[in-house]
Amino acid sequence: MKFTKSSINPKEIKELEEVLSFKEVRKPLLELNNIKVKASIFSDNDLINVTLDIKGICKVEDAYTLKPIDYKLEFTDSIDISEDINNIDTYYIPGNFVDLNPIILDLIIGELPIRISKEKSIKIEGDGYRVISEEDLHKEKEEGYNPSFDKLKDLDL
Repeated sequence: MKFTKSSINPKEIKELEEVLSFKEVRKPLLELNNIKVKASIFSDNDLINVTLDIKGICKVEDAYTLKPIDYKLEFTDSIDISEDINNIDTYYIPGNFVDLNPIILDLIIGELPIRISKEKSIKIEGDGYRVISEEDLHKEKEEGYNPSFDKLKDLDL
């Protein structure tokens, strides 16, 4: 999503709407296509305010299975753009041309939860693993228990 600063009339809201697909994404995203972005752009002197309404579905890695899953995006965020390099509260974008795509990608990544999983709860046992409490772990260490030898109990020797 791109625009020029000179196309924004002071004290008037300019609306832009676009469907974006990102060829290059970074973790935790795996794929980001057909994201609907609506931008409301307002200029007031040296500051440009952009309100972004972002909706779509992205592919992310499941926190437990590491398989790709769909995650629904739907949020609104607002940013300020300035040519003042010393203003830490704004995005510094010099010149007349503004490309919002890297900013939109950053906002989407920032909106994602730390752990995303399709499963509502994790399994407590599986192929080669089990989940136990810290108390049980300390108890097993004191008793000298080693789960690696569990299969030996089934053998007739």
